[in-house]
Amino acid sequence: MRKNAQKALSIALSLSMTFSLMAFDGMSNRNIAKADDTARTSLNGYASEGATVTTYDDCTVYNNIDFTNEKHEAYATYISPKSGEEFETVYESPEDYNYLTRELKVVAKRGEKSSEGVAEEVTVVGKDITKASLAIADIAVIYNGNEQKVPVSVIADDKQLVEGTDYELVFEDNVNAGTAKVIVNGIGLYEGKLEGEFTIAQANIEDDIVKKDLSNLAESYEYKVAEIQPQIKMSQGDVYLSAMKDYEIVYSDNMNPGTVTMTIKGIGNYTGTIEKTFVITKRKLANTTIKTSFDANKQLNVLVQVPDNGRALTKDKDYKYTVATDAIGNITITITGIGENCEGTVVKTIAAKDNPNRPTEKPTTTKIKVAKVSPKAKNVKGKKIKLSWKKIKGVKGYQVRYALSKGKLKKAKIKVAKKNSYVIKKLKNKKYFVQVRAYKVVGKKKYYGAWSKVKSVKVKK
Repeated sequence: MRKNAQKALSIALSLSMTFSLMAFDGMSNRNIAKADDTARTSLNGYASEGATVTTYDDCTVYNNIDFTNEKHEAYATYISPKSGEEFETVYESPEDYNYLTRELKVVAKRGEKSSEGVAEEVTVVGKDITKASLAIADIAVIYNGNEQKVPVSVIADDKQLVEGTDYELVFEDNVNAGTAKVIVNGIGLYEGKLEGEFTIAQANIEDDIVKKDLSNLAESYEYKVAEIQPQIKMSQGDVYLSAMKDYEIVYSDNMNPGTVTMTIKGIGNYTGTIEKTFVITKRKLANTTIKTSFDANKQLNVLVQVPDNGRALTKDKDYKYTVATDAIGNITITITGIGENCEGTVVKTIAAKDNPNRPTEKPTTTKIKVAKVSPKAKNVKGKKIKLSWKKIKGVKGYQVRYALSKGKLKKAKIKVAKKNSYVIKKLKNKKYFVQVRAYKVVGKKKYYGAWSKVKSVKVKK
């Protein structure tokens, strides 16, 4: 009663169809069976329990159906109790058959003769892939910013199914560290889905897969009235890690002078800990910006700032200063670092012209006297005149002038002598007139003595 009954299928399918059988020669040329209803039969390879029995005029139809995957054909046997003849109906499917709605052809046969057949739409349900076993490769998967996949194996009926033929793979939540999902969707002879999981581990920032650029981390920094947070860079492949998303940095006291511990911790998709240290030293006052100003009451204000960030140091905590003003109003400010944060001394000056508190009266000046020089002059070999005089105590130097007439002395070039003698060179065989005077330097100003009496010397040799 069952053709290919021994070809048992491993999973139940459903087949729905409407068919019509026509009588053959020898059967009085009449219908032996008609069926307008739908027969549903469980295709389990044996079909005895799922067979549908329908009785018509002269026959009983047993829809015992066997499905052969390899040939893409289904078979049913029909028996007429009165004639004892066997009628075989063949359900022919296309070669690209899969478990979608397809059109199958129903043909009734007896011996060499067959009916024309009726084309019907049937829906065949695939094997349930959820009853298969899913094996996920036990391999280490580490976060790298990309989608991660692992090898899988699907076993059904003691055979390994083929990806692309029996199933398709879909991966979800497979980028970030944590639990990723594998979904096996049945195709071809299989339907349904099978799910599994695998773990994506956090990347360890201590490992070489994460590159660390700590070139901006110096061994020491000066106090700057703010937390010191050196900039670091870390990357995995071509992607840079983000602070507060991929890692965080925790410091010990990173504001005041001392040794600071810098702890870098991986977070999110990263794990691991890196520790570094650096030193904060006292701020040298030479490495500050000092600004002075006068308020509306002409009160002097002194502001000491860190040039890095413009933060102001605190008077009497970080520094102190003294102010000295001279007779004409020049101000000298001496600033000294104090306390735990600052050290060193700097001097700032304010010119009298910028001092609103400068004296309004001209200061009394003391007249500077410079003694008069009494030189001796004589002609020496080489057409030269040698001058000499007594050294005058307290003078900076001497000036010498000479000319070919007394009237030209006032416009003559002046030569400077550091000692109490001077030789005039490159002269002509003529008479020259010579004068000498001394000068002092007080502050930045020169004070001159009177010119000596005019000495005349005739150049002969």
